Amino acid sequence: MEKKGIAYLAIIAIITTFFATWGITALYYNADGTQSYTINIDGSTTCFPIIDKAAEEFMGLYPDYVITVGAGGSGTGVAHVTDGITDIGMASRPVKSPPDENVTGSLRDYSFALDGIAVIFDADNTHGLTDLTREQLVGIYNGTYDSWDEVGSITSTALIVIWNRVEGSGTRSSFEELTQLDEDLDYENYVANHQKAQSNGVMRTEVSNNPNAIGFVGLGYLDNNVIGVEIDGIAPTIANVKDGSYGISRYLHLITNGEPNAASKAFISFIFGPFGQQIVEDEGFVRLWS
Repeated sequence: MEKKGIAYLAIIAIITTFFATWGITALYYNADGTQSYTINIDGSTTCFPIIDKAAEEFMGLYPDYVITVGAGGSGTGVAHVTDGITDIGMASRPVKSPPDENVTGSLRDYSFALDGIAVIFDADNTHGLTDLTREQLVGIYNGTYDSWDEVGSITSTALIVIWNRVEGSGTRSSFEELTQLDEDLDYENYVANHQKAQSNGVMRTEVSNNPNAIGFVGLGYLDNNVIGVEIDGIAPTIANVKDGSYGISRYLHLITNGEPNAASKAFISFIFGPFGQQIVEDEGFVRLWS
């Protein structure tokens, strides 16, 4: 918790420097409409609802901007910004160093929000559980536990259906690192009854349709169809992510290849400003400053 608090204060310091350098009102906008600006963004499905809504709001305020936002996953976001296909990449985990990730140029990382990775059950499940220990969670994903009664259920002996994200997912990468599943990346080979979801939205839908399923999503994807599972007695909530007590949490990132161009700089400045940070909160994630 202490390290998380220090990191949180460090981010606030970065924001202060960010505004002093760029200026929140220093938008590149022509009131007479003589020039338009295009920004292409792609990447993390976790970041998508925040950035898509921010793009909508930004274009409403500044009609000379045309912003397109895709959701190809964190790996795609990093690859596309590296290759110059997009102006800004979105990732729900930090950029990896080569050879783990094929990156070139001078990538710049802007951490714009906090997120908790919420472990989820179907809201209408029959096993009756609302919490797991971290040891039980890891044991489910690495095949140590196969059925619900092995992790405490007194109402179900059904096999656990394990949902993971596809390779290249930033949420998967963060989940593996934060739970230390990445210490044995063959863990999926020990589990017969598992499925893979392309996105947070698909994960939520699939888990909510199966009373024996377990999965994980970004905090902003929680709804009434799924239960956000307590881990070691701590619920995945905004307050618990912000104070560091919910340990399965991470920052969300915008990435540019070198110094962002004028249009991208204006949009990133907007994300860190009061309107952008309010959108972070409205979408169910954790803003960096109040």
